[in-house]
Amino acid sequence: MDLSDYIKAIRDRWFVVVVCLILGVGAAFVVTQRMPAVYTADAMLFVKVDSTSGSLYERSQFGLQRVKSYPSVVMSPDVLSPVITELGLSLSLADLRSRIKATNPIDTVFLQIEVQDSSAGESANIANSVSRSLATEVGKLETADGEKASAVSLVLTVPALPPASKSSPNLAVNGAMGLLVGLAIGLATAVLMARFKRRVFDSDDVRRASGLPVLGQIRRPPSRLLISGLHALRKPTMSDDVDELYSHLSLVVGGRIPNPLVLFSSDADLRTSDLRCDLAAAIAASGRHTSLMELDYEAMEYAHGTVLSDSHGVVDVLNEKCDLADVIVQPQQLGYALVPAGKVENAPTNFAVSQHFADLAKHLREGFDVVLAHTSPASRPVDFATIATSSDGIILVIDYRRTTQISLSRLVSQVRAFGIEPLGVVMCAVPNGKKSSVLESWQASDYLRRGSEYENHRTSDG
Repeated sequence: MDLSDYIKAIRDRWFVVVVCLILGVGAAFVVTQRMPAVYTADAMLFVKVDSTSGSLYERSQFGLQRVKSYPSVVMSPDVLSPVITELGLSLSLADLRSRIKATNPIDTVFLQIEVQDSSAGESANIANSVSRSLATEVGKLETADGEKASAVSLVLTVPALPPASKSSPNLAVNGAMGLLVGLAIGLATAVLMARFKRRVFDSDDVRRASGLPVLGQIRRPPSRLLISGLHALRKPTMSDDVDELYSHLSLVVGGRIPNPLVLFSSDADLRTSDLRCDLAAAIAASGRHTSLMELDYEAMEYAHGTVLSDSHGVVDVLNEKCDLADVIVQPQQLGYALVPAGKVENAPTNFAVSQHFADLAKHLREGFDVVLAHTSPASRPVDFATIATSSDGIILVIDYRRTTQISLSRLVSQVRAFGIEPLGVVMCAVPNGKKSSVLESWQASDYLRRGSEYENHRTSDG
């Protein structure tokens, strides 16, 4: 993946990034609320050299040298035990030591004592008590044998005060960390989803997976309940999209629509779509004598109801129980002829399909300008492998976002296995806001993909 692929992966899956951001910030907020409050109190000690011998500079250097060792003295039992006794703390030396931090700012004679505690007042009391105990202990350590006074003393210059706010947890810091972690997880998730589970979102994805142009984008139709409630409206956006698909198909084939023209999908749900019906209507509206051959029981019942499912159809012709002319129906409201699939219980054997389907397709082609069919590997009674050899052109049908690039590549391979180059791809269920001008993604070779090749194929078939 190059930089543009990463950007596209993030743009296409922005909702994943947003969700991870929200979860990261939310988790930080919850953790912050559950963390115990910690207060930090500071006390400042000044190292004073009381010796009168030596110059001011020498005394200053002496103090700088001595103060460096005092942070270690703070942690000694001789300093901390009196603190526990004075304040009556129920802490061990180890526990108290873990709450104290002593530092000497560089090149200074100051000693800073930091104490953390769950109570603001207690943290200040401990810091001041530690400071006093340290001053006493340093006084003992710095008093030479035979001397009455120490050469070095510690002066509490800045006593600790109870802090006004807790030092931990910090909601702003934790929130920022949660934001960054959520962003990192979101970006990584979006890239991994794009890399290992690439789905088809646009023409670029289709081109990358198949090398084919997108012939049309069919927007997601309104529900049938809405359509039944609004009798004057019947999927207006989908009809417009199908008209656009037909126009683009004409550009690909030079106005000579393949016969038979097969829509091929791998998704069983797409078998029950209305695409084939609307495309058949669009082709018929152009003045071509058109028939729609139903090759799937389920799809036919979905589109035309149970009336045609109980009539004679393709299965009866394949079983040699009737002639093709006896099963063709021409409903006036459709504008095109319809060849039903027939009854499920009359399903022909595989031998009967292989023996007679080619003749059935040939007779239909001779009787119509365009024969349209929609099939899939799971179609019954006639699957894709059967009709592929009789087809004159194949369009792949995929589903926006649901179809992966891997499944699209496999779909193309299935078609090419029969020595057929697909004409292009149709994307179904595209959200209104995601529909784009597919011609902008076309290459020069996408126009007139068939040309004389179409005529040669028709001539060779007689």
